[in-house]
Amino acid sequence: MAHAKPDSRQTVQFHAAGGLRHALLFALLLLVLSTLFAFTSSERSLPLAFAGIAVGLFWTLYEAWRLLNPSKPMVVLSAMGVDYRMPGGATVFIPWGEVHDVSAIEINAGKVRFEDVTAIKVSRRFYEKEIEDQLGLFGGGNEYLFAQKGNFTQIALHHDVLGVKSRPLREAISARWYIFNNRDKAG
Repeated sequence: MAHAKPDSRQTVQFHAAGGLRHALLFALLLLVLSTLFAFTSSERSLPLAFAGIAVGLFWTLYEAWRLLNPSKPMVVLSAMGVDYRMPGGATVFIPWGEVHDVSAIEINAGKVRFEDVTAIKVSRRFYEKEIEDQLGLFGGGNEYLFAQKGNFTQIALHHDVLGVKSRPLREAISARWYIFNNRDKAG
């Protein structure tokens, strides 16, 4: 049976599931290691082991609850444009008419390197007017989210945080940009 291709005209939401899965794995790891420590430690170390078990258990339950009850989506692709809830809480809306390109970029920020990151290219003017003022609300980390290229700014949408592969994310954005940007110019 063939699967129907997703309709590029429909609104799509992406949640920050990738980061939640990692946090859940770390919580489970703490729980398991603390339990092993409790069985292999002396009586003196038992309070520390039980504290680790308690923290690991509550952290695991909390992360499982967050995974099963997701918050607002991090990225929403609609007929109007892209709603992007950046890490830290700032939310920006990027109309399709402001998007100049959708591509894959590499981000090098200090010792950290991200490959094949989907980027939406907007004018530097749009970035300065609509986005830059909101960045002060959540502090650093801009080098992971934005790359300045001449008169343009590339806005990075990290697929690993969204729990999806880079190519399907880029294709979903590109398809909607093509459909709705061309529609806006035709009308």
